[in-house]
Amino acid sequence: KQLVKVGQSISLQVNISGIPNPTVQWAQNGSVIEKSPKISIETTDVFSMLTVKNASLEDTGVYSITAENVVGKAQAEFDVAIRDKPGKPNNLQVIQVMKESVVLSWQPPTNTGGSEIIGYTIEKRDAKRNTWAPVANVDSETTTYAVQKLIEGNEYFFRVSAKNDMGTGEPAEIDRGTVAKCPYDVPGAPRNLQPTEVNKSSVTLTWEVPDQDGGSPVTGYIVERRQTTATRWTKAHKQTLTETVFTATDLIEMSEYEFRVAAENAAGIGKPCEPIGPILTKSPYDVPDAPAKPQITDVTKDTATLTWTPPEKDGGSPVFNYVIEYKPVRASKWISASHNITVANTTFTVKDLTEGMEYEFRVLAENKAGLSKPSAPSSVIVREPVSGEAPSVLEGLPDISVLLGEDATMECQISGKPEPSVTWSKDSHRIDASKKYEMSQDEISVLLTIRDVSEKDSGSYTLEASNDLGSVSTSGQLDVQAKPELEFDNKFRDVITLNTGTSLRIPVTYKGLPKPTITWGKDEKPLKAGGSVTLDTKDTLTTLQVKKVTRADDGLYFITAENEAGKAKATFDVEVIDVPDQPEGPIK
Repeated sequence: KQLVKVGQSISLQVNISGIPNPTVQWAQNGSVIEKSPKISIETTDVFSMLTVKNASLEDTGVYSITAENVVGKAQAEFDVAIRDKPGKPNNLQVIQVMKESVVLSWQPPTNTGGSEIIGYTIEKRDAKRNTWAPVANVDSETTTYAVQKLIEGNEYFFRVSAKNDMGTGEPAEIDRGTVAKCPYDVPGAPRNLQPTEVNKSSVTLTWEVPDQDGGSPVTGYIVERRQTTATRWTKAHKQTLTETVFTATDLIEMSEYEFRVAAENAAGIGKPCEPIGPILTKSPYDVPDAPAKPQITDVTKDTATLTWTPPEKDGGSPVFNYVIEYKPVRASKWISASHNITVANTTFTVKDLTEGMEYEFRVLAENKAGLSKPSAPSSVIVREPVSGEAPSVLEGLPDISVLLGEDATMECQISGKPEPSVTWSKDSHRIDASKKYEMSQDEISVLLTIRDVSEKDSGSYTLEASNDLGSVSTSGQLDVQAKPELEFDNKFRDVITLNTGTSLRIPVTYKGLPKPTITWGKDEKPLKAGGSVTLDTKDTLTTLQVKKVTRADDGLYFITAENEAGKAKATFDVEVIDVPDQPEGPIK
């Protein structure tokens, strides 16, 4: 076999003889060869020479010469192979992009140059540079390759060249640059982060998976915490979190913390959710409320018997003990009368008192969280019993409600001999007669009038009546109410004209005591959130929003605010306009 490179000449010379002189004919692959500018045939009496200039791959084949005269013929053949560098590989493409690598794929070239492909050369070029850098040389069986050690965010170009025994051919190049980046997005923020259990040194949190995982499954979560006095967030765990529940430990008791959670996938860590908090690390129980002011039910020359009612709230843990304290009225230090004694009942006798001295007594309630605040004190002079009647409540203070700015009168009926002296208090704080508080008392009726009530006058009012034989108290609740009011921008008082596809948003500020119930509606029917309609009501602001309005959203919207004191209503005339429909034919 004769090997010839593309561009070179093919020269075949054959000696011939015969009598008479034979005729000579050349052929390629059985087809007769004719002379042309590229092909020359020179024949003499003794030889014939075929020359093919500037050989190409098409000139490969079996060349034959036939010499023939009347006596016979002779034939010879020559196997000629034209060789060239291979052509460009086919279908070069990027099949995977990561933040530090790109995977290329290609197919062998259609034009192999007449010989087997022995390998491929892979090159890359940074878009910021003009020079190509070698990446790798691979064998002929490899038609995919992962280009490694790329810089995330940089743009690259790639090309691949095929090689045979004649050399390296022209490269196939991807015209468009490829940016090295992760093919996924980071996940969205976790949802509905909630504390489910709080103790004095730990907080248990739960949350829901993000709405969007960025195209790659969430592989874990990062919980961060910070004290409200700090600015820097710190990771709350060392181990990988794959579940949507976590208990943060080693917290400082009675400190306030904030928490947030972020999700992680193959692309990285997403944005954290909105923080929750502050969360106060404390016992799951609160200390109980203070017991009611103790009543002195019996007095001797050296003892005093007390009774009281349990606290209204036990703090979530039952009261298992009461601590009774006393002191002389003029002293400052309280003395425990129940030291080393568990008092489970609501009565106790204080002993070893000094006759003729006036004492004060108070009670504290105890549960698993600790001691409550002390009750209001009761006082009595320790002496032999005197005749008469201890104060009693004939008719207690009622619970009343009044409108803001009006006067409120609290009235009760008290009996006792000698006539009891009375004191008034609000939320355990004593109040005295003034322009604000007008106090009066006759034989059995006791009145307190509160002028021009305001919101801060709401609360529990207590009357305490006492004489030498004891004391009694009664309490009533005053609730100050105010009719609802609605406030909004004056521009909403006119017709609100919107084009289809735009959004309607009406914010309204409201107030009232107690807090009003807000209702939105349209065309005299209640309006519910859903679809394009969003209703957002916070402490003092409520907002109606309709996204991408259509003609169906045209109408009369209304809002009502209602509480026990009254009702307020406002309406909003919304007109939605659109381009007219296409006229109907035919044209006359």
